[in-house]
Amino acid sequence: MTRQMILENLYEGVIILDKDDRIIEYNRKLSEMVEPYTCLRKYSKFGMLFAEMKDFLSDYEEIVREYRKFRDSHLSETQSDIVANIGSERIHLILSLQKTYSSHGEFTGMIIKLIDMTEYHTLLEKLEDKNRELHTINVQLNENISVRKRLVIEQERNRASKEVHDILGHSVTLVITLLENVRSSFESKPEFAKEKVRQAMEVTRNGLNELKLSLTKKKESTIVTEMIIEDLNALIDEFTFQVWRLN
Repeated sequence: MTRQMILENLYEGVIILDKDDRIIEYNRKLSEMVEPYTCLRKYSKFGMLFAEMKDFLSDYEEIVREYRKFRDSHLSETQSDIVANIGSERIHLILSLQKTYSSHGEFTGMIIKLIDMTEYHTLLEKLEDKNRELHTINVQLNENISVRKRLVIEQERNRASKEVHDILGHSVTLVITLLENVRSSFESKPEFAKEKVRQAMEVTRNGLNELKLSLTKKKESTIVTEMIIEDLNALIDEFTFQVWRLN
């Protein structure tokens, strides 16, 4: 298989230069890749190819500078990304440079490859767009979850607070009624008064136990514990004060 046949079967565009930077060989793929910008000619200077593509290449000056720097260096190969613009279309390419040497180690020229990465960049941009969309959706979902969580917590707080107040209100009402009976009958009916005190204490204990049971069942719920403690303390203080008055 001749060198030209090998070149024609490569998927990337290839140019072969001699030691004087003249184009001595190129394949059909390379010709198709540069066709929108210029026409390839054998034995023309490679620099002329760049010059004819100047209006289409982003960072043209940088590309030429890096090419000359590589040619004068001791490096044997390098590659860089370049972008060509055709109207509104952007073509992404990899420019690969590889020096060639004779069996005696003398510089004989260069193999230049152009690899079209446009499809890869297009897919990458689509993937990045999808990732941004997914990120936006994820943020919105997290916000919705946060709002729903706050609503659930608020509903549970309101329900638990109502239940606590119902328990306390019922117990306190009974205790106050019993203590009122004690105050009115303490001197005339001491035994009756003692029974009412016992009943008041029983109501208090039952109310506290019922409240404790209610809170235990909902220990994982978010409840305003300071409010509950204040209500319990108020109940205890009221009962203690009424008993102290009786004594």
